Amino acid sequence: MNDFELKKEESRKAISDLRDIKSSLIGDLEDIKVRYNEDDNPQIVRSIKQIFGEMKENDLRKGYITFDMYIESLRIIKAAGKAKAGSILDKGFS
Repeated sequence: MNDFELKKEESRKAISDLRDIKSSLIGDLEDIKVRYNEDDNPQIVRSIKQIFGEMKENDLRKGYITFDMYIESLRIIKAAGKAKAGSILDKGFS
């Protein structure tokens, strides 16, 4: 195995290990939720409604920011950033 092939295999192993760590962390964190007071934090309530819609009174997430909600918000921000970057790049090369 040449140097390139060895580095390639080491990289694949490192990526695989990182994916395992990520899965483990997600499993450990998925039950975390942070309570917020709706009266004291109207901007949080408004943001949650815009992203996740109106929550029913019996929704277990009501009054909380869950880890899943946090991750979904990050995904939305990431996608919006990619779309904005793509738009800027398209204008620059048109």
